[in-house]
Amino acid sequence: AFPRHHRVAARKRVGPRRVRVTSASVSVRQSSNSGRERAPRTTRQYLARYAQPEVDIAEAVSGAWSAAVVLPLLDETMAAVTRIAERLPSNALLVAVVNATEDRTPDEHESNATLLGALGVAKEKAFELVHVAGRDVLVIDRARPGRRFRRREGVGLARRIGLDLALKLRTEGRIEHPYLHTTDADASLPVGYPAMAARLSAAPRWSYPFWHETAAGEVGEATAAYELWLRYYVVGLRRAGSRYGDHCLGSTMAIEADHYAAVRGVPRRRGGEDFYLANKLRKLGPVVTPGTAPIRLQARRSRRVPFGTGPAVARLVATEELAVVHPNGFDDLREAHDALDRFVARGQPTRPRSSPARRAWDALDAPASLARIAASTVSSAARRTRVDDWFDAKRTLLFMHRVRDAGRGEVPWRDAMAAWGAPIEMMAARKWLAARDHGPQPSANGSSR
Repeated sequence: AFPRHHRVAARKRVGPRRVRVTSASVSVRQSSNSGRERAPRTTRQYLARYAQPEVDIAEAVSGAWSAAVVLPLLDETMAAVTRIAERLPSNALLVAVVNATEDRTPDEHESNATLLGALGVAKEKAFELVHVAGRDVLVIDRARPGRRFRRREGVGLARRIGLDLALKLRTEGRIEHPYLHTTDADASLPVGYPAMAARLSAAPRWSYPFWHETAAGEVGEATAAYELWLRYYVVGLRRAGSRYGDHCLGSTMAIEADHYAAVRGVPRRRGGEDFYLANKLRKLGPVVTPGTAPIRLQARRSRRVPFGTGPAVARLVATEELAVVHPNGFDDLREAHDALDRFVARGQPTRPRSSPARRAWDALDAPASLARIAASTVSSAARRTRVDDWFDAKRTLLFMHRVRDAGRGEVPWRDAMAAWGAPIEMMAARKWLAARDHGPQPSANGSSR
């Protein structure tokens, strides 16, 4: 179905498996409203060397669109696809990637087959451009036998396939919007989505506001608790001065096309692909939150990914009570950032002052890492860049785990919110946090980073 698939897959794995991302990794076109300018070398190299074989579909379909939105689909319904499509502009393209691995359940495979049939994709076709709710929907079949993902692949690869194809169309001048959007089937998109690029500053990534619809019942209550945990963590990072205090939900994400190529696309992971993609993009520049109404996410049970919203909700249904890292853990994180700021200014490694922070610091082997940075840099500006790239979202999360295990522990969420002077009723607490987890990020000294 895809002539290059087996031949190119092996070639793509030649060379480094990882790329170090810095702010110098990409040069973005300043005039990026049409996509007709010559793509930067980074983008052309990505499409030639690393993009998925499905980019060849661009040669087989005709048309041009205002924007592209990628939608991974596993065990979803036609109603979900219709709900997404009908909220898009009439001239937008929805790229729907129906996918599965061989180890999914028979019911899930049957559900995928039913959806492909409802979308009008014949068994012999690997893709089809169809119309749903008056919109163009490019359906890619990675769900039927012979086209399924390998066992360790999943939603990350589904997003990558769609975004790679959207990038190809963008470089050909067939997608106008400079940002490539992706969402999920449990989303209800707001009016004004995709947001107008001309109204927003250029940034590697947009993170749309979101809100989980949580009806009464154990699943709704667990989903509300999970959202509170997400927001509590982001607000805590912001209070501590972390530059990585942003949400990274795949259902609310849009990526500037050339920055997407610079970080070599979406990881092919079965889960957590949005976190790792967002981590790389944040090293290239800030995150912008479009001023639309929130994307509304449905509370539901899900086994589609090994970790993330679905598994977290299942755990909360079982435990019935949400515990979060102690608020003082974020004070420890601020101490770590203060130590990093002293290192940047003086070039001499220092340590945080509190005992939990020092134990977490040493567990991450921070002294040795800073010594290596000091030996390879001569200016505070260079140290600042290296430090911000080193103490990234992943290492920040590890630090918070180490602080928790070093004695801070976890506390009931109401105790944590009370310590911040916040409401302790679930709905009010979520709204209080939501008002504080978007917008300019504070630096350790209180200014905007």
